[in-house]
This record gives sequence, C-alpha cells and structure tokens, in this order.
Amino acid sequence: EVELPVATRCRIEVVLKPQPVPAPLPSEWAALPCLDALLAPAGQPPGKPESRRQIWLRASLSTSDPKASPVLRQLRAATAAEDYREHLPLVYAMKDARPDGAEGFLSRLLKLVRSQWSGVEERLDDMPRVARPDFAEATSLPWLAQWLALELPVIADDEERRAILARAIRLFARRGTPGSIADFVEMHTGIRPAILEGFADRHLWVLGESSRLDFDTGLAPLDPLGMVVADAGAGAADGCCPDGPTGRAIVGESGPLAGTQLGLPLFSEDAWKFCVLVDAYRVRDAATLREIRRIVEREKPAHADYRIELVQPDMRVGMQSRVGMDAIVGGEPPAWRLEGTLGLDTRLARRDGASRIGEATLGDPLQLT
Repeated sequence: EVELPVATRCRIEVVLKPQPVPAPLPSEWAALPCLDALLAPAGQPPGKPESRRQIWLRASLSTSDPKASPVLRQLRAATAAEDYREHLPLVYAMKDARPDGAEGFLSRLLKLVRSQWSGVEERLDDMPRVARPDFAEATSLPWLAQWLALELPVIADDEERRAILARAIRLFARRGTPGSIADFVEMHTGIRPAILEGFADRHLWVLGESSRLDFDTGLAPLDPLGMVVADAGAGAADGCCPDGPTGRAIVGESGPLAGTQLGLPLFSEDAWKFCVLVDAYRVRDAATLREIRRIVEREKPAHADYRIELVQPDMRVGMQSRVGMDAIVGGEPPAWRLEGTLGLDTRLARRDGASRIGEATLGDPLQLT
C-alpha cells in the first residue's frame, strides 16, 4: 500500500527460503514485476504443501522530483487462505483443475483479486471502530462530525475533539438553552460567557419597595387586558349615561387581545431576549468578538434576540453590581505615563519640598513609567 506521486517509484524485492537462515545473500534478492504479485513456493514442487518457509521483503523508494516523495503505508505478505473458487459454480473449479496438481489460471487470478478485496473487507470490518471517536483516526474526526452536523472547534486538539464527539448527543439534547450557548462559546473560543435572560431584569411594582420608575419599575407598552368593553346595557340599567361610551380604549396604548394573550404586554418586551456578558479583557481582538457572535447566532433559538455586552472592570450600584456576571473589581490602576522626555522637554516643579505634576504628588498617587 503505497502512494506514488508523479516522478516517484517504489521497487519491491523478495527472498524466499524453505528453512530459516540468518540473512539472505545480496545475490538472492529478486525484484517483483509489480507491486502486487504471486510468489512461487520455495524449494518445493508445484502443488505440494510445505511445512515451513521464510520470506524477506525489501522496499526501495526513489524520486526524481525533490518536492515529491512516495509514501509507503503497509507491506503485506499473505499465505494461502480462502479460495475464491469455492464461491463460484463447481464447473469453474473443474475446468481450472490441472492434471499435475498445479494451480490454473483462474486460481492465480482470483488470488490477485483477493489481495485487492482483502483491503476492502478490512475497511468494512473496521466500520464499527471508525464510528467510535475513541478509536477513529484523527484525520477521520471531521468526517465523523459531519454525520452529526457538529462543527469541531478549531482551537481543540485531537483528544478534546474526541471528547466533544463522544458527548455530542448530550450537547444536542439541551441545545438552545443558556447553558448550551455558553458551552459552545467556550468550546470554540475558550471564553465562557454569562447568559442573562431578559426576565431576570423585570421587576414588579411594589409601593414603597420597588417603585422608582425606570429603575426598578417599568410601564407596560399596552394595557395588559387589551380593550376593556363593558357588558351591554350596563349604563342603561343604572339610568346613567345610556348613550355614553362602553368600556375604555386608548389609541396606541391598548388594542384587542386574544384570550391567550391577556397579560402578554407585561412580559413581551422581556420575553425571548437575553444578554451575553463577556469579560472585556478576554476579548483581545475583533476576530474573537466576531466568533462569539457567530456561535451565539448559530446556537440561539430562531425567535430569540440578544446583545453582547463587554463587561469593563467597573462596579456601579444599581447599574452594574452583580458580582460574577456584570461587575468586575479591577486591580491597581495603570501607571500614569508621562508624554515627553524628562529633563529635556519636560520638568517637574518643586513646591513645598515635593515633586508635583499639577495637583498630583510624585510618589504618592502618581507613578512615572
């Protein structure tokens, strides 16, 4: 089994011995006429089985193009095995029989065919193993992932790809959920985001506890009950305003709602929306942000909408204060960099015995780098 690009060559030589010997002589090597050939029995008459023999095989690879090289993958020597004439009608074996017991043309031809078919049979026997990520070759992993409609991460190595293929069914079972979106983003980028669904920011109005408009309380865009129409004749029965309006309706703020949509305006702005929170310091370039957006677009439900927010190292009470999600406690502030050459075009004024730049004292809150 050899790959032979243009301008390359493979030469196979063989030595057969009826008994084991330490090593063949240089003159005993015989070149095969082709890469697939039948070898005659060594030291025995044709048709007589021999009890023991030894074989040496030698492959010589050559090329006339420095940019091309043959690749030898396997070298096989097969002993007498299944006779393919047994799968044919008996008349073929009878016609191929020789009086002296030697092999006929059909027998030799089928042996050459068997050498080709054996490779196909081995591939068929290996099919159950090819479908197992633990045993499949590394080059077969992308092909195996295509059968599962799974995109393998570029940043993953072979072992990580095998692990992903092994749990592909479990990944698909929860696909579209916040945890699944975070898992796929982490697999492809190495960054695990926090997924915050819109309803988590929705608060109910409670007088005295949560009643600050636009901070912890919001107004519904439409009347949650839709257009309210009073019972027919209710006003006439009371003798008041028999010809007046029935019910109430505000243009642009109410409208007819189906029975299954009653109360929907209270949740419509927050339903099917989520925010992907990513630490800003981990998104080092625009390509990483584009990859995160691509994965979220691919994994989110089609009816859902989202936004990606890069979380800066700030903490603002009431705005960005959920530790672990949208609040990051920063470390030491970066050192102040002096734009100029100290001693040439920049001088430090001295006042009260301390070096100062503006209102900052050198060595206290101000550091030069």
